[in-house]
Amino acid sequence: MITRLFLFLLLLIAPAVAYTQHCVIANERETIAYIDVPNPLIFAVEGLSCGSVELYTTNGQLKRLKNTCSYEYYPANTGRAPIFVKAKSGKTLDTVFLKVRDLPAPVALVAGKAGGTISKRHLAVQIGVAAQLNGFDFDAHFQVTHFNVAILGEGKGLFSEETGDARFSEATRNAFGALNVNDLVLFTEITCKSPGGKVSKAASIEFKIVE
Repeated sequence: MITRLFLFLLLLIAPAVAYTQHCVIANERETIAYIDVPNPLIFAVEGLSCGSVELYTTNGQLKRLKNTCSYEYYPANTGRAPIFVKAKSGKTLDTVFLKVRDLPAPVALVAGKAGGTISKRHLAVQIGVAAQLNGFDFDAHFQVTHFNVAILGEGKGLFSEETGDARFSEATRNAFGALNVNDLVLFTEITCKSPGGKVSKAASIEFKIVE
């Protein structure tokens, strides 16, 4: 009798289910894994204990969480990644393929906004530039490592500074305190580092001071 294999790839603990000949794959975003973040995998094989089955891959690393049916998958390269389900005897019970993708570029935010209008008072109490992923329900922490800030008023440059981390300098905060209505505040050349150390650029932010 063919052993019925259930491999649950809960990359984001998702309810959607896709069926193959021997597997049930449950995952909110089909069978997608992302580089730079742990991708949780949970498997179950009918008639076999968790300790008698192991997962293997040729793309990245699989870290077992104690002696359970749970793994964290860390892919190395984008493209296709095979996940082999093997018994301790060495027999391959089944193989499931994942699509591996890079995390998208994060969105840079100041005061929780990616641009638009802001009051002088609200901007003055902010501590720096943040970055986050939009449209994802898991937390991938991006660190802002660089940005430029410039203030324009009455058609001319009033202030500019280059910063090597996420926080506003004292000079920048003082400049915010001198803002006037209709001044423009620009944040450009925003560089972010992913959890795995990959560097990417985020889109610029432009604010107009309204009060």
